[in-house]
Amino acid sequence: MTRSLDPIGLKPSSPNRHPHPANGMFAQVHVGDDAWMTIIDPRSFEDGGAEWVMRYGDPEGIRYSVASGLASYDYLLCGEITTTEAVRRLRIMRNARAEAAKSETRP
Repeated sequence: MTRSLDPIGLKPSSPNRHPHPANGMFAQVHVGDDAWMTIIDPRSFEDGGAEWVMRYGDPEGIRYSVASGLASYDYLLCGEITTTEAVRRLRIMRNARAEAAKSETRP
């Protein structure tokens, strides 16, 4: 069974590596047919979140995760999928976000 929400960057790091700046800020949502889309993890807002980092912090460290989120958003708007498919994916993403928001701690 495939998980519907996969937090980005929360894998155990080696003792020689520092945690990635985007740890816990984003999550991948499975939207079917082996497709995944990136959302902002709502639990990251307690730490300021990606929006705060982009506005006031150092965005260099999270630029690829932000780019992935923008690509997911753009794909919902593009003409490569039907409006029906875009709405279906958006509903899945919203449900995954709502479930994550209910969870008090990150996995």
